[in-house]
Amino acid sequence: MRVITWNLGYWQHRSRHDEAWAYLRNEIRPDLALLQEVSPPRLCENEYILLKVVHGGWGTALYTRDMPFEELTFKTHPERVAAAKVEISSGEKVAVVGVHVPIIGNRVFPYLDQIFDEIESLVGNRAFVVHACTSHQGTR
Repeated sequence: MRVITWNLGYWQHRSRHDEAWAYLRNEIRPDLALLQEVSPPRLCENEYILLKVVHGGWGTALYTRDMPFEELTFKTHPERVAAAKVEISSGEKVAVVGVHVPIIGNRVFPYLDQIFDEIESLVGNRAFVVHACTSHQGTR
């Protein structure tokens, strides 16, 4: 199983975003991708995406090929967390979580500990994958 993480930096590299998606889909060909700062393309057959919009149509996403998933709902900052149960080849369901973690006023997103507490309560003793990616949001 091929799993990748990638911050496509949509707000910085909009002009090359389609090219990055083509590379991801056609060259890397992941089974599962945890993506940050992404705007989703039109999906092909057997492709699935869960996007949590952070701003202006871009956000945090889970992308799978040939692996439908069941979304996990987050109460703590749901716009920052894309989470799902994905069935892997062994038939086991694995929780997969992508978290967009902005740096605000030179501090990591202040609610990150609450998000990780919720991840822990959702997954219990099951297998899981978490990708947290930071981005600088300036001072607020």
